[in-house]
Amino acid sequence: MAHFFGLSGQHDRVRARHARRGTAALLALGAILRAQPAAAQSTSIELACTRLTPAQSDELVARARLLLGASTRATPRALVVECDGTSAVLRWRNDEDEKIPIDEEAGLLEGALDAIERRLAEEELPHTLDSALLDQTRPPRRPEPSRLEVPTFDPPRRRRRLPPAVEVRRRPGVGGLGLALVLASAPDPLELTYGPRLDIAAGSGSWALVLSEGFQLGAGPSFNTLIFDLRAGVAYGAPFVSAMHFGAALLGGYEWLSAYGESDGPNSLQTASSPTLTFGLRGAQQAGKTALWCGIEGIYRFEPEAIGAPFDVSLARTSLAFSAGVLLLVDAR
Repeated sequence: MAHFFGLSGQHDRVRARHARRGTAALLALGAILRAQPAAAQSTSIELACTRLTPAQSDELVARARLLLGASTRATPRALVVECDGTSAVLRWRNDEDEKIPIDEEAGLLEGALDAIERRLAEEELPHTLDSALLDQTRPPRRPEPSRLEVPTFDPPRRRRRLPPAVEVRRRPGVGGLGLALVLASAPDPLELTYGPRLDIAAGSGSWALVLSEGFQLGAGPSFNTLIFDLRAGVAYGAPFVSAMHFGAALLGGYEWLSAYGESDGPNSLQTASSPTLTFGLRGAQQAGKTALWCGIEGIYRFEPEAIGAPFDVSLARTSLAFSAGVLLLVDAR
């Protein structure tokens, strides 16, 4: 009997010891559970967004506190969700006031919670962690579902918005087709020559190749005169470059002087010619797809044209010409 009572007392002492250990474990677990909400409660959450309904505001505050309470890192002093009619931001206030954009593709509520999760993830996984600690922080693998379980539906993941395509601006072309009126000085009896000129140009950057053709009539003599010229060369800037207001051109070519009267004699038509070199300065102003321009140019004749009796007409070695016209640009911007 004494032996029986001795065993019974021993069992009572063992049960009491286990009870004390269980009570201590429960107290420790309660302290841990109380410590996590305390970290979350230390962060003030403010909603400065009128687009959130009262129900959404309550849900956002509750779920944000759960996220903050589950974090093992220091939480911010305050979280503020701000929005206007088109965008929303999360203010993460600690030592500095950070602004985190909120992606509203899945809604304002879910976007704000995603922004909090991303910011907490930055606190949880600093760049100095080694690979072993990274392995510990990875989420556990999901167990294989049982054949008896009803399969759950996983919503598709949101696609990330791709950055907008970079617009590649093409440089506008250089050149165009132009028509101009030319007035040039000439010795007596011509006094003044006038007539149209056609310009065709194409190029790149600020330079263009130019082909020019024109004819002029004499204003002074009683007989008929015609000056025909054909030139080619290069031009810089205006009027063939729409973005520039000033330019210059250097052209070389050939010029023909013809004089003719009404008689049928052998001297009724005479012609002389000379190679020429022309340098001009021009100014232009773009007007839509055209350019209005004017310029002054000097003409040098290597062999000045001269026609004898009965006309007695000639051109000087150098002369000055004024021109004004309109140019249809090849590519206006």
